[in-house]
Amino acid sequence: MKSRNELIAIAIMLIMCLLFAACAQKAEDKLTDKATDPSLLTSTSEKADSGKETSAKDEEFSSTESSDKVMTITDDEALKELEYFYGSLYTVERKSEGKYIVNDKNGKEYAQVTVDLSSGKVTETITQTGEKNTWNMLV
Repeated sequence: MKSRNELIAIAIMLIMCLLFAACAQKAEDKLTDKATDPSLLTSTSEKADSGKETSAKDEEFSSTESSDKVMTITDDEALKELEYFYGSLYTVERKSEGKYIVNDKNGKEYAQVTVDLSSGKVTETITQTGEKNTWNMLV
C-alpha cells in the first residue's frame, strides 16, 4: 500500500512538472512574439526594396537634428544601447565598427543593425522579411 501511494505521488509530481514547463515555454514564446512584433516598434518601417521613402516625421527629425549640437557615440556605447534595447531574449554581436548582428534566443540571426556613430541613427534590417526600421538612439 505504501509503495502504491509513493508511485501515485511521484506521478502527480511528474505531471505538475510537465505542466509547469509547458506554461513557462508558452510565456517565453509570448515574450518573444511581443519583442518581434513590428506594430510595437515606435520607429519608421519600410521594405528594403521600397527605395528612399521618408515620412514627415523623418523630415521633422532631420531638421531638428541639424540645428542641435552634433553628438557622437562610441562603438562600445552603441553596443550597450543595443543590448539594452533588444533585452535578454537576444544577443548582439559586433561585426565591425557600427555594424552589429542580433541573434534570437536560439542563436538564429534575427537582424543586421547599422549605427551611424556620428548621429546615432540606427538602421535595423530584419533578416527574415527584409523589413527596415530606423530610429535614433541619442533621442
